[in-house]
Amino acid sequence: MKPAIDPELLKNPLFIELMEEGLVIQHQFSAEPIDALTGKS
Repeated sequence: MKPAIDPELLKNPLFIELMEEGLVIQHQFSAEPIDALTGKS
């Protein structure tokens, strides 16, 4: 089931701006845990 975005939010300029900024920086975050990168347990 795909979560729906409230249509009222889509009209909100602040929501639009925050979503745009989030999409720009999303590549900076990794889904891998830090331990997987360092090899520590």
